[in-house]
Amino acid sequence: MNPKKIILGFILILILSVMGFEEALRIQRGAPPLESNLADFKEGYEEIYERFFKKIRLPAGKVVYKTQRDHAIEEVFSADKIKGVKRIFILGGSVAQPFGEGVGERNIKELLENLIPGEKFEIIGCGVGGYDSYRVSLIHKEILSYDPDFIILLSGNNEYWDPVRVNLWTYKVNWLFRNLWIYRDSQEKFRAWVENRRISRKPFKEKRLINYENNLRKMILWAKKRKIPMILCALPANFRDCPPRGFPLWQDKQFFLAKNALDKRKFEEAVKGFKQFISNHPEDAFGEYFLAQCYDNLGNYAQAQSHYLRALDLDANPGDRCPPERNEVIRRLCAQEGSVLVDLEKTFIEAAPHGLVGNEFFADGCHWWRNYSVFEKVARAIESCYKSRLKKPSAFLAKARNKGDGYLDFSAITIKELKSRGLEKVVNMIFGLVSSNQEVCLVQERAISFLQIAYQWNQELFESSAFFKSQMLNEFSTNQWIQGWLPEDFEEKWPVIFSHTGEALRRLGMYVKAVEYFNKAIGLDSKLCFPYLGRGLAYYKMGQIDKAKRDFDEMAKRSCQQPLVGYYRELLGI
Repeated sequence: MNPKKIILGFILILILSVMGFEEALRIQRGAPPLESNLADFKEGYEEIYERFFKKIRLPAGKVVYKTQRDHAIEEVFSADKIKGVKRIFILGGSVAQPFGEGVGERNIKELLENLIPGEKFEIIGCGVGGYDSYRVSLIHKEILSYDPDFIILLSGNNEYWDPVRVNLWTYKVNWLFRNLWIYRDSQEKFRAWVENRRISRKPFKEKRLINYENNLRKMILWAKKRKIPMILCALPANFRDCPPRGFPLWQDKQFFLAKNALDKRKFEEAVKGFKQFISNHPEDAFGEYFLAQCYDNLGNYAQAQSHYLRALDLDANPGDRCPPERNEVIRRLCAQEGSVLVDLEKTFIEAAPHGLVGNEFFADGCHWWRNYSVFEKVARAIESCYKSRLKKPSAFLAKARNKGDGYLDFSAITIKELKSRGLEKVVNMIFGLVSSNQEVCLVQERAISFLQIAYQWNQELFESSAFFKSQMLNEFSTNQWIQGWLPEDFEEKWPVIFSHTGEALRRLGMYVKAVEYFNKAIGLDSKLCFPYLGRGLAYYKMGQIDKAKRDFDEMAKRSCQQPLVGYYRELLGI
């Protein structure tokens, strides 16, 4: 028989078999649901290769460059550089954006023009929310053609892209094949296998760090070749009041008992428990974080800082905060290549109580509240590039320092500002939840922490679940930036939001109010699991043991939250 016919016969049999299996799966499940991540893919993997600035002619005839990227501050600057004006580009993720807009741009411009008399400056912000060092490097390469005098880089928070880049043709072919159940099922199993191996695999973390260093070195050398001063910022992070992402190992009884001891303020007992847990799980970020909290409460701040930073480092695979190891890369590259270092990490640690950087300085895990000292540090770095430096702060700078404009001084915050910050904490918590596509099985410790701080700063916001929701919706409807980030199914996320809010209130001892929020979550979706656990624990503390037992029985009936529920039943005796 002709070999070609044999091969064609096998191919035909294979195709018919696949079609048969696929048809059987479609009869059983229906057609595969459409995947709606094409817009996100386009934004994260295709648009990054387009020009960041577009050359346009204004009605008056002037030719300018204008930003053409979502989630970036709109900038317009002259195509022909203005004579006698120094052009500064500020690149990075979202932490770079305050330098290029409104108050921030005015602050740094005023600082520079007072620190360096006779010079004029133009500030052009290129920060984009969520951009990692690779995406920033693409913008960096473009702006070199716009005749910059200085480039300031704030990058290190968003090294979570996986993959960092893709073959666009392969991706689109894969997307077409994912419309087949037989292909999608096989790929999901393979993905899960890869992910389980990779999360705990040290080389994967090291690969991320190498990629980060290579991107930074590339940008430094590009600028160096053109003799453009490059200023790199070592980024600070909220490591005291921002738990790691994801979920603790609640299924581990040693962890459960240690955390319970911490909650009961039995700190010495908790230290022993977490140390034992960490000896068995040395790469667990939550074990390190809660051990740090124990030392923090015991007043051993050196040990607390050490374990907080260790938790931050372990959370960086992936993570949305800049860990110490990335800042060490920045310091080393600056020393090797002669770039200017702005050590914001050191600045924040030195200003923080006991060297523990927390919510006093941060709106979330990586975005600091606007403060003047950061702008001054960057302005001073630019000033250092001039040979004729001022030896003393100018009169303008001395006056600016007396504004009560932050300077990492939390005591200067007004009650009104504190309430506003509490609201922003909740907004950031909600974004973290809705972007994770999480079903309510467990709660995210980071969201709980933000909600607890928000309650301390703005108790009125939590007056009732109805008022809480109305305030959030009002905040979203009046903020164009927020609207751009909300998912289409946001309304479906309220059970998740109410569950987390109830748990935060329960841990604060606000049991009646916590029950209200848990009831709201269950009322919106009775199939949820965690609200029953949270409500049962709240009822137990209120002395309503029968109601608590009823909620625990409901979870047992569903085989829900095991073995965590079993640990609690054993502990409480219900």
